Amino acid sequence: MAPDQAKRPDEKAPKLPPRAPSLRVKPTFMQKSKYRHLLDGPNVYRWFRKLLRRSPVSAGAHLRRLGWLCKHFDTTSQELAKLSKRKAEDWTEDMISLLEDEGKRSSYISNLFKTAISWFKHNRKHVEVEYKVSPETGLYATEKPPTNEELRRILDAADIRQKAAISLMAFSGFRDHTLGYGMHAHPLLR
Repeated sequence: MAPDQAKRPDEKAPKLPPRAPSLRVKPTFMQKSKYRHLLDGPNVYRWFRKLLRRSPVSAGAHLRRLGWLCKHFDTTSQELAKLSKRKAEDWTEDMISLLEDEGKRSSYISNLFKTAISWFKHNRKHVEVEYKVSPETGLYATEKPPTNEELRRILDAADIRQKAAISLMAFSGFRDHTLGYGMHAHPLLR
């Protein structure tokens, strides 16, 4: 179309040729994901590619969370996409309530909530549900920092390397995995 010609309102945009499934670019980091089958749906694939442009790690996490939500709530991504705006809002509220009742941590619920909102937004359902993370919900609700007396007894029982790590965690806010301890540490440092 020439630049001086205006597009008529009844004129449709040209249709793009459909992609053959074998030509789809499937990220190699998703090879072993049990939710990889979701990428076979064109709508999920389009949503995933959009997320992939921003961050491959976040895109993978969102795909796993969408798969988990579908499995946990016995639904499919297509069924969620077909919900009306009101039903999507109700489903999201119910999801939050059920996960809180199951005792899931608030940060975990928040991540699932973000995935659901992203999926609904991609399907043009601008869900207007707010979820405020409550710090007392979940695993760390009963956790408390050690008292000075408890900290002194811990430090007295530790060797010099452990004393250094404990002091850094107690007085500066370091987490165990940043110091090479914990489940995410390198095997040689455990």
